[in-house]
Amino acid sequence: MFELKSLKKRIPNGAVRWLFLWCCMYGCNKEEPDGQITIPEIQIFKSDEKLTMENGTRYLSGKPFSGYVIEKYPTGIVKSRTAYWRGRKEKWSYTFYKNGKKNSSRYYVKGEKEGQHTAWWPNDSLRFVYRYQKGVNEGVQLNYFDNGVISKKQYYTKGKEEGRQRMWNRQGKMLTNYIVKNGKRYGIVGRSDCVSVLDKAE
Repeated sequence: MFELKSLKKRIPNGAVRWLFLWCCMYGCNKEEPDGQITIPEIQIFKSDEKLTMENGTRYLSGKPFSGYVIEKYPTGIVKSRTAYWRGRKEKWSYTFYKNGKKNSSRYYVKGEKEGQHTAWWPNDSLRFVYRYQKGVNEGVQLNYFDNGVISKKQYYTKGKEEGRQRMWNRQGKMLTNYIVKNGKRYGIVGRSDCVSVLDKAE
């Protein structure tokens, strides 16, 4: 251990700041015994010149970054806050509207989308609810208009459509209804009845 006061006497203030940042990044850049990752409480502005992106990996001064990348509106309100672990997105990433209300929340594991991703319209109503597994869509995917009416309901398996797929207009009238089975589409886009078509195909 060292005392910061004595260190300041020998090293310029700017160097002390970066030494402290380095210690936090690489001294705390660790995984817990149970496998859980602890993101260092380091916050860097997205506009920082030392922060770069290459092939999907974030670097700070040429080293993979662990911490939080922050972006703000001119008013000072946070626009986005994304966690990184060894250069890749990890755990939660949030975006916000200019008034501070939450825009979206997304989760990552080793840089890949995972679990439920949710977004809201400026009026706080749901915009979408997507589900991911290992970076690709998995399960039911939902989209909504800003008036609360559902616009899409789709089902995915390993990143591909599988099962019944539907779309509606703002008034709730169904526009599209078809079924995907083993990569083949049954039904007609623009029709609400596709059961008979699938029955014939089977």
